[in-house]
Amino acid sequence: MFAIMFQVCFLWVVFTVASSLRTLNQRNDCTQQVSGRNCSEPLKVESQRAPAGPEWGSALMGVVLDREQFIPILNVSWRIAATGTILVLKGSQILVRDEKSNVAMCWEYFYNLTSVHNPDHDPWMFTLGLVVQPEHTYEVSVYNIPEHTVGDYRIVKKIAIPGCHDKIMKHSQKCRENGSLWVPGMSSHASLDRIQKLLFIVVSFKTSEYSERYDVSLKSPGVFSSETVLKVLIQPFFKQCNNDCWSAEQSFDYCFYFCIYVIYFLESESMPQSADNGTPESTPMAKQKRLLIIYSLDHPLYKNIVLKLCSFLMAKCGTEVVLDMLDSTRLGVVGGLQWLEWHKQQIEKSSDKILILCSRGVQAKWSAMCTGKEVQLREDVYSTVGDMLIPALCLMVPEFVKSPSFEKYIVAYFDSVSTEDDVPSPFNMTVRYKLMKQFEELFFRILDSEKYEMGRVNRIKGLSEEDYHLCPTGGALRKAIEDFHAYQMEHPQWFEEELIENAEMDSDSDFVSLCQNEASQIVSNLAPEATTLLISEQQEHLSVKI
Repeated sequence: MFAIMFQVCFLWVVFTVASSLRTLNQRNDCTQQVSGRNCSEPLKVESQRAPAGPEWGSALMGVVLDREQFIPILNVSWRIAATGTILVLKGSQILVRDEKSNVAMCWEYFYNLTSVHNPDHDPWMFTLGLVVQPEHTYEVSVYNIPEHTVGDYRIVKKIAIPGCHDKIMKHSQKCRENGSLWVPGMSSHASLDRIQKLLFIVVSFKTSEYSERYDVSLKSPGVFSSETVLKVLIQPFFKQCNNDCWSAEQSFDYCFYFCIYVIYFLESESMPQSADNGTPESTPMAKQKRLLIIYSLDHPLYKNIVLKLCSFLMAKCGTEVVLDMLDSTRLGVVGGLQWLEWHKQQIEKSSDKILILCSRGVQAKWSAMCTGKEVQLREDVYSTVGDMLIPALCLMVPEFVKSPSFEKYIVAYFDSVSTEDDVPSPFNMTVRYKLMKQFEELFFRILDSEKYEMGRVNRIKGLSEEDYHLCPTGGALRKAIEDFHAYQMEHPQWFEEELIENAEMDSDSDFVSLCQNEASQIVSNLAPEATTLLISEQQEHLSVKI
Protein backbone atom coordinates (compact mmCIF):
# COMPACT_ATOMS: atom_id res chain seq x y z
CA MET A 1 0.00 0.00 0.00
CA PHE A 2 1.26 3.45 -0.87
CA ALA A 3 1.09 5.73 2.15
CA ILE A 4 2.08 9.34 2.82
CA MET A 5 2.91 11.14 6.05
CA PHE A 6 3.44 14.88 6.22
CA GLN A 7 3.99 17.69 8.70
CA VAL A 8 2.70 21.24 8.64
CA CYS A 9 4.21 23.27 11.45
CA PHE A 10 4.02 20.58 14.14
CA LEU A 11 1.20 18.45 12.73
CA TRP A 12 1.86 14.82 11.72
CA VAL A 13 -0.81 12.84 9.87
CA VAL A 14 -0.94 9.80 7.59
CA PHE A 15 -2.81 9.49 4.29
CA THR A 16 -3.18 6.24 2.37
CA VAL A 17 -4.43 5.50 -1.10
CA ALA A 18 -7.78 4.61 0.44
CA SER A 19 -7.89 8.19 1.82
CA SER A 20 -8.08 6.98 5.45
CA LEU A 21 -6.73 9.50 7.96
CA ARG A 22 -4.80 8.41 11.07
CA THR A 23 -3.32 10.99 13.42
CA LEU A 24 0.03 10.09 14.94
CA ASN A 25 0.77 13.21 16.89
CA GLN A 26 -1.17 16.48 16.98
CA ARG A 27 -0.40 19.71 18.77
CA ASN A 28 -2.40 22.87 19.29
CA ASP A 29 0.22 25.31 17.98
CA CYS A 30 -0.37 24.58 14.25
CA THR A 31 -2.43 27.26 12.50
CA GLN A 32 -2.10 26.22 8.82
CA GLN A 33 -4.84 24.43 6.90
CA VAL A 34 -4.02 21.26 4.94
CA SER A 35 -6.08 19.39 2.35
CA GLY A 36 -5.16 15.79 1.49
CA ARG A 37 -7.55 15.34 -1.39
CA ASN A 38 -6.50 15.51 -5.02
CA CYS A 39 -5.25 18.97 -5.85
CA SER A 40 -7.31 21.33 -8.01
CA GLU A 41 -5.87 23.07 -11.05
CA PRO A 42 -3.63 25.81 -9.61
CA LEU A 43 -4.54 29.44 -10.22
CA LYS A 44 -2.10 31.25 -12.50
CA VAL A 45 -1.49 35.02 -12.35
CA GLU A 46 0.91 37.52 -13.84
CA SER A 47 4.47 37.49 -12.51
CA GLN A 48 4.14 40.76 -10.56
CA ARG A 49 1.22 39.25 -8.61
CA ALA A 50 2.76 35.77 -8.09
CA PRO A 51 4.90 34.68 -5.13
CA ALA A 52 8.52 33.53 -5.44
CA GLY A 53 9.16 29.85 -5.91
CA PRO A 54 9.93 27.50 -2.96
CA GLU A 55 13.43 26.40 -1.96
CA TRP A 56 14.59 22.99 -0.78
CA GLY A 57 15.39 22.48 2.85
CA SER A 58 17.00 19.30 4.12
CA ALA A 59 15.99 15.77 3.05
CA LEU A 60 16.51 13.01 5.61
CA MET A 61 15.46 9.42 5.91
CA GLY A 62 14.97 7.67 9.24
CA VAL A 63 13.07 4.78 10.75
CA VAL A 64 10.47 5.75 13.34
CA LEU A 65 8.34 3.55 15.52
CA ASP A 66 4.64 3.67 14.75
CA ARG A 67 3.08 1.97 17.76
CA GLU A 68 3.59 -1.71 17.01
CA GLN A 69 5.69 -1.62 13.85
CA PHE A 70 8.67 0.18 12.34
CA ILE A 71 7.78 2.45 9.42
CA PRO A 72 10.49 4.03 7.22
CA ILE A 73 9.88 7.76 6.92
CA LEU A 74 11.37 10.05 4.27
CA ASN A 75 11.27 13.66 5.44
CA VAL A 76 11.33 16.28 2.65
CA SER A 77 11.49 19.95 3.65
CA TRP A 78 11.14 23.20 1.76
CA ARG A 79 11.36 26.89 2.66
CA ILE A 80 9.32 29.94 1.74
CA ALA A 81 11.52 32.71 0.39
CA ALA A 82 11.69 35.62 2.85
CA THR A 83 10.59 38.29 0.35
CA GLY A 84 7.72 40.71 0.07
CA THR A 85 5.91 38.32 -2.28
CA ILE A 86 4.95 36.25 0.75
CA LEU A 87 2.01 38.58 1.21
CA VAL A 88 0.46 37.30 -2.06
CA LEU A 89 1.28 33.66 -1.26
CA LYS A 90 -1.90 31.63 -0.85
CA GLY A 91 -0.39 28.17 -0.33
CA SER A 92 1.65 25.35 -1.85
CA GLN A 93 0.93 22.18 -3.72
CA ILE A 94 3.03 19.03 -3.20
CA LEU A 95 2.85 16.21 -5.73
CA VAL A 96 4.43 12.82 -4.90
CA ARG A 97 4.67 10.03 -7.44
CA ASP A 98 5.93 6.49 -6.83
CA GLU A 99 7.79 5.58 -10.02
CA LYS A 100 7.60 1.85 -9.32
CA SER A 101 3.82 1.67 -8.94
CA ASN A 102 3.06 4.95 -10.82
CA VAL A 103 0.74 5.97 -7.98
CA ALA A 104 0.61 9.75 -7.42
CA MET A 105 -0.90 11.87 -4.65
CA CYS A 106 -1.16 15.59 -4.12
CA TRP A 107 -1.59 17.87 -1.12
CA GLU A 108 -2.53 21.54 -0.85
CA TYR A 109 -1.15 23.74 1.90
CA PHE A 110 -3.20 26.89 2.58
CA TYR A 111 -1.22 29.70 4.20
CA ASN A 112 -2.25 32.86 6.01
CA LEU A 113 1.19 34.37 6.50
CA THR A 114 1.47 38.03 7.49
CA SER A 115 5.23 38.08 8.12
CA VAL A 116 8.23 37.04 6.04
CA HIS A 117 9.67 35.24 9.10
CA ASN A 118 8.24 32.83 11.64
CA PRO A 119 8.07 33.73 15.36
CA ASP A 120 11.67 32.46 15.75
CA HIS A 121 12.78 35.00 13.09
CA ASP A 122 13.69 32.21 10.67
CA PRO A 123 12.28 31.59 7.18
CA TRP A 124 9.04 29.60 7.15
CA MET A 125 9.82 25.86 6.83
CA PHE A 126 7.43 23.02 6.01
CA THR A 127 8.07 19.28 6.02
CA LEU A 128 6.42 16.40 4.22
CA GLY A 129 6.93 13.00 5.84
CA LEU A 130 6.43 10.12 3.40
CA VAL A 131 5.89 6.54 4.51
CA VAL A 132 8.09 4.87 1.91
CA GLN A 133 8.85 1.35 0.75
CA PRO A 134 12.28 -0.22 0.25
CA GLU A 135 13.75 -0.10 -3.26
CA HIS A 136 11.17 2.44 -4.50
CA THR A 137 11.97 5.78 -6.17
CA TYR A 138 9.79 8.80 -5.43
CA GLU A 139 9.48 12.04 -7.44
CA VAL A 140 8.54 15.02 -5.26
CA SER A 141 7.37 18.30 -6.82
CA VAL A 142 6.65 21.48 -4.83
CA TYR A 143 5.26 24.76 -6.18
CA ASN A 144 3.63 27.80 -4.64
CA ILE A 145 0.19 29.10 -5.56
CA PRO A 146 -0.84 31.12 -7.36
CA GLU A 147 1.58 30.12 -10.11
CA HIS A 148 3.34 32.32 -12.60
CA THR A 149 1.80 32.46 -16.06
CA VAL A 150 5.28 32.52 -17.58
CA GLY A 151 8.13 30.21 -16.58
CA ASP A 152 8.34 27.17 -14.32
CA TYR A 153 9.07 27.90 -10.66
CA ARG A 154 8.49 24.35 -9.41
CA ILE A 155 11.23 22.43 -7.61
CA VAL A 156 11.50 18.70 -8.34
CA LYS A 157 13.58 16.00 -6.65
CA LYS A 158 13.87 12.25 -7.19
CA ILE A 159 14.71 10.22 -4.11
CA ALA A 160 15.69 6.53 -4.30
CA ILE A 161 14.99 4.49 -1.17
CA PRO A 162 17.61 1.82 -0.43
CA GLY A 163 16.71 -1.84 -0.11
CA CYS A 164 16.57 -4.09 2.93
CA HIS A 165 20.35 -4.49 3.00
CA ASP A 166 20.67 -0.88 4.14
CA LYS A 167 21.57 -0.53 7.84
CA ILE A 168 18.50 1.66 8.45
CA MET A 169 15.97 0.10 6.14
CA LYS A 170 16.62 -3.46 7.35
CA HIS A 171 14.89 -2.56 10.63
CA SER A 172 11.62 -1.59 8.91
CA GLN A 173 8.69 -3.92 9.38
CA LYS A 174 8.49 -4.91 5.73
CA CYS A 175 12.19 -5.79 5.64
CA ARG A 176 11.87 -7.75 8.86
CA GLU A 177 9.11 -9.77 7.25
CA ASN A 178 11.51 -10.37 4.34
CA GLY A 179 14.10 -11.83 6.71
CA SER A 180 16.47 -8.85 6.83
CA LEU A 181 17.38 -9.50 10.48
CA TRP A 182 17.55 -13.28 10.22
CA VAL A 183 20.96 -14.65 11.21
CA PRO A 184 20.73 -18.39 10.49
CA GLY A 185 23.83 -19.37 12.49
CA MET A 186 24.15 -22.56 10.45
CA SER A 187 26.31 -25.46 11.56
CA SER A 188 26.70 -28.93 10.09
CA HIS A 189 28.44 -31.96 11.49
CA ALA A 190 28.31 -35.71 11.37
CA SER A 191 27.00 -37.94 14.15
CA LEU A 192 27.83 -41.61 14.54
CA ASP A 193 25.10 -43.98 15.78
CA ARG A 194 27.01 -46.97 17.08
CA ILE A 195 23.88 -49.02 17.73
CA GLN A 196 22.28 -48.70 14.29
CA LYS A 197 25.68 -48.36 12.58
CA LEU A 198 24.59 -45.24 10.72
CA LEU A 199 26.31 -41.95 9.96
CA PHE A 200 24.01 -38.93 10.31
CA ILE A 201 24.55 -35.40 9.07
CA VAL A 202 23.13 -33.00 11.65
CA VAL A 203 22.17 -29.51 10.44
CA SER A 204 21.23 -26.86 12.97
CA PHE A 205 20.17 -23.25 12.52
CA LYS A 206 18.25 -20.44 14.21
CA THR A 207 14.68 -19.68 13.18
CA SER A 208 12.95 -16.35 12.62
CA GLU A 209 9.62 -15.20 14.01
CA TYR A 210 8.49 -14.31 10.48
CA SER A 211 8.91 -17.76 8.95
CA GLU A 212 7.14 -20.89 10.16
CA ARG A 213 8.43 -23.17 7.41
CA TYR A 214 11.96 -24.05 6.31
CA ASP A 215 13.15 -26.42 3.60
CA VAL A 216 16.53 -28.02 4.33
CA SER A 217 18.24 -29.75 1.42
CA LEU A 218 21.59 -31.43 0.79
CA LYS A 219 23.14 -31.18 -2.64
CA SER A 220 25.72 -33.78 -3.65
CA PRO A 221 28.23 -33.25 -6.52
CA GLY A 222 27.07 -36.56 -8.05
CA VAL A 223 27.60 -40.28 -7.86
CA PHE A 224 30.59 -40.28 -10.20
CA SER A 225 32.25 -37.19 -8.74
CA SER A 226 35.40 -37.48 -6.63
CA GLU A 227 34.39 -34.51 -4.48
CA THR A 228 33.34 -35.15 -0.88
CA VAL A 229 31.65 -31.82 -0.25
CA LEU A 230 27.92 -31.45 0.33
CA LYS A 231 26.06 -28.16 -0.02
CA VAL A 232 23.60 -27.58 2.82
CA LEU A 233 20.80 -25.20 1.81
CA ILE A 234 18.17 -23.71 4.14
CA GLN A 235 15.23 -22.09 2.35
CA PRO A 236 12.93 -20.00 4.60
CA PHE A 237 9.45 -18.79 3.66
CA PHE A 238 9.03 -15.30 5.06
CA LYS A 239 5.71 -13.45 5.07
CA GLN A 240 6.60 -10.93 2.36
CA CYS A 241 8.76 -12.88 -0.08
CA ASN A 242 7.09 -16.31 0.33
CA ASN A 243 8.68 -18.60 -2.30
CA ASP A 244 11.22 -16.01 -3.46
CA CYS A 245 13.22 -15.52 -0.23
CA TRP A 246 16.98 -15.54 0.08
CA SER A 247 18.48 -18.79 1.34
CA ALA A 248 21.39 -19.66 3.62
CA GLU A 249 24.07 -21.98 2.24
CA GLN A 250 27.02 -23.82 3.75
CA SER A 251 29.51 -26.36 2.43
CA PHE A 252 30.19 -29.53 4.42
CA ASP A 253 33.13 -31.85 3.78
CA TYR A 254 32.11 -35.28 5.04
CA CYS A 255 35.29 -37.11 4.00
CA PHE A 256 36.87 -37.09 7.45
CA TYR A 257 33.69 -38.24 9.20
CA PHE A 258 33.11 -40.95 6.64
CA CYS A 259 36.64 -42.25 7.20
CA ILE A 260 36.01 -42.40 10.95
CA TYR A 261 32.75 -44.22 10.27
CA VAL A 262 34.47 -46.84 8.09
CA ILE A 263 37.44 -47.24 10.43
CA TYR A 264 35.26 -47.59 13.51
CA PHE A 265 33.04 -50.32 12.13
CA LEU A 266 35.91 -52.16 10.46
CA GLU A 267 37.67 -52.18 13.81
CA SER A 268 34.53 -53.21 15.70
CA GLU A 269 33.95 -56.10 13.28
CA SER A 270 37.55 -57.27 13.42
CA MET A 271 38.08 -57.04 17.18
CA PRO A 272 36.45 -60.41 18.12
CA GLN A 273 38.64 -62.20 15.54
CA SER A 274 41.69 -60.39 16.82
CA ALA A 275 40.96 -61.59 20.33
CA ASP A 276 40.95 -65.21 19.10
CA ASN A 277 44.01 -65.02 16.87
CA GLY A 278 46.23 -62.98 19.16
CA THR A 279 47.05 -59.38 19.95
CA PRO A 280 46.15 -56.75 17.32
CA GLU A 281 49.11 -55.17 15.61
CA SER A 282 48.22 -51.64 16.65
CA THR A 283 47.51 -52.30 20.35
CA PRO A 284 48.83 -54.69 22.97
CA MET A 285 45.44 -55.46 24.50
CA ALA A 286 43.01 -58.30 24.02
CA LYS A 287 39.93 -56.22 24.83
CA GLN A 288 39.06 -52.91 23.23
CA LYS A 289 39.30 -49.99 25.65
CA ARG A 290 36.91 -47.09 25.75
CA LEU A 291 38.02 -43.47 26.27
CA LEU A 292 35.77 -40.50 27.08
CA ILE A 293 37.42 -37.25 25.99
CA ILE A 294 36.69 -33.97 27.79
CA TYR A 295 37.94 -30.77 26.13
CA SER A 296 37.18 -27.11 25.44
CA LEU A 297 36.14 -25.73 22.05
CA ASP A 298 38.87 -23.09 22.00
CA HIS A 299 39.09 -22.57 18.24
CA PRO A 300 38.06 -24.33 14.99
CA LEU A 301 41.69 -25.38 14.48
CA TYR A 302 41.84 -26.82 18.00
CA LYS A 303 38.58 -28.68 17.40
CA ASN A 304 40.24 -30.16 14.33
CA ILE A 305 43.12 -31.39 16.51
CA VAL A 306 40.65 -33.14 18.84
CA LEU A 307 38.91 -34.82 15.91
CA LYS A 308 42.20 -35.95 14.39
CA LEU A 309 43.28 -37.35 17.76
CA CYS A 310 40.05 -39.36 17.91
CA SER A 311 40.71 -40.73 14.43
CA PHE A 312 44.26 -41.71 15.44
CA LEU A 313 43.07 -43.42 18.64
CA MET A 314 40.43 -45.37 16.76
CA ALA A 315 42.45 -46.34 13.69
CA LYS A 316 45.94 -46.82 15.06
CA CYS A 317 45.27 -47.74 18.67
CA GLY A 318 42.01 -49.68 18.35
CA THR A 319 40.40 -47.56 21.08
CA GLU A 320 36.70 -46.82 21.21
CA VAL A 321 36.40 -43.04 21.56
CA VAL A 322 33.42 -41.33 23.19
CA LEU A 323 33.18 -37.71 22.02
CA ASP A 324 30.21 -35.36 22.15
CA MET A 325 30.79 -34.19 18.55
CA LEU A 326 30.49 -37.78 17.31
CA ASP A 327 27.39 -38.60 19.35
CA SER A 328 25.33 -35.42 19.05
CA THR A 329 22.13 -37.24 18.07
CA ARG A 330 21.87 -39.17 21.33
CA LEU A 331 23.21 -36.19 23.28
CA GLY A 332 20.48 -33.98 21.85
CA VAL A 333 17.83 -36.49 22.95
CA VAL A 334 18.94 -37.16 26.54
CA GLY A 335 20.63 -33.80 27.31
CA GLY A 336 24.26 -32.90 27.95
CA LEU A 337 24.36 -33.50 31.71
CA GLN A 338 22.58 -36.84 31.49
CA TRP A 339 24.84 -37.91 28.60
CA LEU A 340 27.95 -37.17 30.66
CA GLU A 341 26.54 -38.81 33.80
CA TRP A 342 25.67 -42.02 31.91
CA HIS A 343 29.12 -42.37 30.33
CA LYS A 344 30.77 -41.57 33.66
CA GLN A 345 28.81 -44.36 35.34
CA GLN A 346 29.72 -46.81 32.58
CA ILE A 347 33.41 -46.01 32.98
CA GLU A 348 33.25 -46.37 36.76
CA LYS A 349 31.94 -49.94 36.29
CA SER A 350 34.80 -50.87 33.95
CA SER A 351 38.52 -50.34 33.43
CA ASP A 352 37.91 -47.61 30.83
CA LYS A 353 39.31 -44.09 31.21
CA ILE A 354 38.44 -40.40 30.95
CA LEU A 355 40.93 -38.17 29.13
CA ILE A 356 40.90 -34.48 30.05
CA LEU A 357 42.61 -32.37 27.36
CA CYS A 358 43.75 -29.12 28.97
CA SER A 359 44.03 -25.89 26.99
CA ARG A 360 43.57 -22.13 27.37
CA GLY A 361 39.82 -22.58 27.40
CA VAL A 362 39.87 -25.25 30.13
CA GLN A 363 41.95 -23.05 32.44
CA ALA A 364 39.86 -19.95 31.71
CA LYS A 365 36.55 -21.73 32.35
CA TRP A 366 37.81 -23.36 35.54
CA SER A 367 39.03 -19.97 36.84
CA ALA A 368 35.67 -18.44 35.89
CA MET A 369 33.83 -21.14 37.84
CA CYS A 370 35.88 -20.30 40.92
CA THR A 371 35.15 -16.55 40.63
CA GLY A 372 31.50 -16.74 39.57
CA LYS A 373 32.11 -15.46 36.05
CA GLU A 374 31.18 -16.97 32.71
CA VAL A 375 33.58 -17.56 29.83
CA GLN A 376 31.95 -18.11 26.45
CA LEU A 377 33.86 -18.88 23.26
CA ARG A 378 32.70 -18.55 19.66
CA GLU A 379 32.84 -22.28 19.06
CA ASP A 380 30.63 -22.87 22.12
CA VAL A 381 27.97 -20.69 20.46
CA TYR A 382 28.31 -22.36 17.07
CA SER A 383 28.30 -25.89 18.51
CA THR A 384 24.97 -27.72 18.46
CA VAL A 385 25.66 -29.21 21.89
CA GLY A 386 27.03 -26.03 23.47
CA ASP A 387 29.75 -25.97 26.11
CA MET A 388 30.15 -29.47 27.57
CA LEU A 389 33.29 -28.68 29.58
CA ILE A 390 31.72 -26.87 32.55
CA PRO A 391 29.12 -29.58 33.30
CA ALA A 392 31.90 -32.17 32.91
CA LEU A 393 34.09 -30.36 35.43
CA CYS A 394 31.18 -30.07 37.86
CA LEU A 395 30.58 -33.81 37.63
CA MET A 396 34.13 -35.11 37.54
CA VAL A 397 36.40 -32.83 39.55
CA PRO A 398 34.80 -33.73 42.93
CA GLU A 399 35.46 -37.41 42.09
CA PHE A 400 38.91 -36.69 40.72
CA VAL A 401 40.29 -35.31 43.99
CA LYS A 402 39.43 -38.58 45.74
CA SER A 403 42.49 -40.83 45.53
CA PRO A 404 40.57 -44.05 44.64
CA SER A 405 39.31 -42.26 41.49
CA PHE A 406 42.71 -41.17 40.21
CA GLU A 407 43.19 -44.21 38.02
CA LYS A 408 40.07 -43.38 35.98
CA TYR A 409 41.32 -39.94 34.89
CA ILE A 410 44.14 -39.02 32.53
CA VAL A 411 45.27 -35.40 32.19
CA ALA A 412 47.12 -34.25 29.07
CA TYR A 413 47.77 -31.24 26.85
CA PHE A 414 49.30 -30.58 23.43
CA ASP A 415 52.55 -28.82 24.33
CA SER A 416 52.86 -27.27 20.83
CA VAL A 417 49.65 -25.25 21.28
CA SER A 418 49.19 -25.25 25.08
CA THR A 419 51.37 -25.01 28.18
CA GLU A 420 51.40 -26.55 31.64
CA ASP A 421 49.88 -23.29 32.92
CA ASP A 422 46.70 -24.28 31.09
CA VAL A 423 46.15 -27.16 33.54
CA PRO A 424 43.61 -26.25 36.29
CA SER A 425 44.87 -26.47 39.88
CA PRO A 426 42.94 -29.65 40.88
CA PHE A 427 44.86 -31.57 38.20
CA ASN A 428 48.27 -30.49 39.52
CA MET A 429 48.21 -33.43 41.93
CA THR A 430 48.60 -35.98 39.16
CA VAL A 431 50.75 -36.71 36.13
CA ARG A 432 50.18 -34.46 33.14
CA TYR A 433 51.12 -35.90 29.77
CA LYS A 434 52.61 -33.80 26.99
CA LEU A 435 51.22 -34.74 23.59
CA MET A 436 52.51 -36.05 21.34
CA LYS A 437 55.86 -36.37 23.15
CA GLN A 438 54.42 -38.65 25.83
CA PHE A 439 51.54 -40.21 23.93
CA GLU A 440 53.05 -43.67 24.27
CA GLU A 441 53.08 -43.34 28.09
CA LEU A 442 49.50 -42.08 27.97
CA PHE A 443 48.41 -45.09 25.95
CA PHE A 444 49.99 -47.45 28.49
CA ARG A 445 47.78 -45.73 31.10
CA ILE A 446 44.73 -46.44 28.92
CA LEU A 447 45.79 -50.10 28.88
CA ASP A 448 46.38 -50.19 32.66
CA SER A 449 49.97 -51.09 31.95
CA GLU A 450 53.42 -49.56 32.51
CA LYS A 451 55.97 -48.49 29.95
CA TYR A 452 58.83 -48.70 32.44
CA GLU A 453 59.26 -51.96 34.34
CA MET A 454 62.14 -53.36 36.38
CA GLY A 455 65.02 -53.81 33.99
CA ARG A 456 63.06 -53.16 30.79
CA VAL A 457 61.25 -50.49 28.78
CA ASN A 458 58.10 -51.52 26.92
CA ARG A 459 57.43 -49.98 23.53
CA ILE A 460 54.51 -49.87 21.10
CA LYS A 461 55.53 -49.45 17.50
CA GLY A 462 54.14 -46.38 15.78
CA LEU A 463 53.15 -44.42 18.92
CA SER A 464 56.35 -42.56 19.76
CA GLU A 465 56.90 -38.88 18.97
CA GLU A 466 59.32 -39.87 16.21
CA ASP A 467 57.05 -42.21 14.22
CA TYR A 468 53.38 -41.63 15.16
CA HIS A 469 52.94 -39.44 12.09
CA LEU A 470 54.03 -42.15 9.65
CA CYS A 471 50.51 -43.59 9.46
CA PRO A 472 47.76 -41.59 7.63
CA THR A 473 45.78 -40.67 10.76
CA GLY A 474 48.96 -39.77 12.65
CA GLY A 475 50.13 -37.59 9.77
CA ALA A 476 46.79 -35.79 9.74
CA LEU A 477 47.04 -35.24 13.50
CA ARG A 478 50.54 -33.75 13.26
CA LYS A 479 49.42 -31.42 10.44
CA ALA A 480 46.45 -30.24 12.52
CA ILE A 481 48.78 -29.45 15.45
CA GLU A 482 51.23 -27.62 13.17
CA ASP A 483 48.41 -25.59 11.57
CA PHE A 484 47.12 -24.37 14.93
CA HIS A 485 50.66 -23.63 16.16
CA ALA A 486 51.32 -21.52 13.04
CA TYR A 487 48.03 -19.69 13.55
CA GLN A 488 48.96 -18.88 17.16
CA MET A 489 52.30 -17.45 16.02
CA GLU A 490 50.52 -15.17 13.54
CA HIS A 491 47.75 -14.22 16.00
CA PRO A 492 49.20 -13.84 19.53
CA GLN A 493 45.81 -12.61 20.81
CA TRP A 494 43.88 -15.49 19.26
CA PHE A 495 42.23 -16.58 22.51
CA GLU A 496 41.01 -13.09 23.39
CA GLU A 497 39.55 -12.81 19.88
CA GLU A 498 37.54 -16.01 20.46
CA LEU A 499 35.92 -14.71 23.66
CA ILE A 500 32.30 -13.62 23.22
CA GLU A 501 31.65 -12.05 26.59
CA ASN A 502 32.65 -12.28 30.21
CA ALA A 503 29.42 -11.77 32.11
CA GLU A 504 28.22 -12.71 35.56
CA MET A 505 26.80 -16.21 35.80
CA ASP A 506 23.10 -16.52 36.49
CA SER A 507 22.81 -16.67 40.26
CA ASP A 508 19.32 -18.13 40.01
CA SER A 509 20.57 -21.32 38.38
CA ASP A 510 20.85 -24.18 40.85
CA PHE A 511 23.28 -26.00 38.59
CA VAL A 512 25.58 -22.99 38.22
CA SER A 513 25.47 -22.32 41.97
CA LEU A 514 26.36 -25.93 42.65
CA CYS A 515 29.32 -25.70 40.26
CA GLN A 516 30.58 -22.53 41.96
CA ASN A 517 30.27 -24.04 45.44
CA GLU A 518 32.01 -27.24 44.41
CA ALA A 519 34.79 -25.36 42.65
CA SER A 520 35.44 -23.17 45.69
CA GLN A 521 35.33 -26.17 48.03
CA ILE A 522 37.73 -28.17 45.86
CA VAL A 523 40.28 -25.36 45.71
CA SER A 524 40.20 -24.80 49.47
CA ASN A 525 40.57 -28.51 50.24
CA LEU A 526 43.52 -29.22 47.94
CA ALA A 527 46.34 -30.49 50.18
CA PRO A 528 49.95 -29.76 49.22
CA GLU A 529 50.97 -33.35 49.80
CA ALA A 530 48.34 -34.63 47.36
CA THR A 531 50.75 -34.06 44.48
CA THR A 532 52.75 -37.13 45.49
CA LEU A 533 49.88 -39.60 45.23
CA LEU A 534 50.50 -40.71 41.66
CA ILE A 535 54.18 -39.91 41.29
CA SER A 536 56.04 -43.18 41.02
CA GLU A 537 58.95 -44.46 38.99
CA GLN A 538 57.64 -42.50 35.98
CA GLN A 539 58.40 -39.04 37.41
CA GLU A 540 61.65 -38.61 35.48
CA HIS A 541 59.77 -39.07 32.21
CA LEU A 542 56.56 -37.14 32.94
CA SER A 543 55.68 -33.55 33.77
CA VAL A 544 54.83 -33.21 37.46
CA LYS A 545 54.30 -29.97 39.35
CA ILE A 546 55.27 -30.15 43.05
